[in-house]
Amino acid sequence: MIKAVFLDFEGVITNEGRICHSVIFPSLKKYFSLDELHARYEKGKFGLINEEDFFGGIPKEKRYSFLKSVKYSPSAEESIKELKKLAKMFIASNQVKCIFEKETEKLGVLKLTDGVFMSAYMQKAKPNKDFFEEMLAKTGFSSKECIFVDDAKRNLIPAKELGFNVVWMNRKTEDKRNEFDFKADYEINELSELVPIIKKLNNSNK
Repeated sequence: MIKAVFLDFEGVITNEGRICHSVIFPSLKKYFSLDELHARYEKGKFGLINEEDFFGGIPKEKRYSFLKSVKYSPSAEESIKELKKLAKMFIASNQVKCIFEKETEKLGVLKLTDGVFMSAYMQKAKPNKDFFEEMLAKTGFSSKECIFVDDAKRNLIPAKELGFNVVWMNRKTEDKRNEFDFKADYEINELSELVPIIKKLNNSNK
C-alpha cells in the first residue's frame, strides 16, 4: 500500500529542472564567475549561508528576476490534487532556502502538500542516503509504503537501495545526472501518469 509520495520539486513539479544552472547562473554571470556562483550554490544548498551572502553584490532588483521562468510542469498542479486523495504528499528537494521559498510562494504549492524535505532546511542533500533516511524517520512510513519521483536518476539510486518505489520523470533532455546504468521501477513523462500507477499498486495489495 502506497501511503506517501515524495516529489522532487524542480523538473517534477516545475517546468524547469535546474533553475540555478539553466536560468539563475546565466543571468548573474556578469556579476560573478561561474565558479563563484557554484560555490555559493553549494553552500546555500546545505543552508550554510543566508540570502544576503548568497546574493551579495547583486542588485536586489535583479535577484529574483528568474521567477518569471518558474511554472508548473504540464498537469502537475491538478495531478498533485489527485495524488493527495491517494496518499500523503511531500516535496523532496535540493535547493537554496531563499530560492526555494520564492518559487513555492509563487506557485502556492505548499498548501497542496503535507510537508517539505529540503536540503537547506535539513543540511543534507540528495543523493546522500541520510536525506532519505530522515524522510522515513520524520514521517514514520516504511520505504515500501513510499514512492519517490525525481527527474535525476542519480537521486533515485539510493532511494531504491533503501527500498523505496522509485519513478523517473524523463524530461528527454541532456543531463549528466542521468548518465547511470539504472532502471527505475517506473518511467513517466508527466506527473498525471503517476496517478494510475499508485491506484494499480494499491489495488494489487488489497
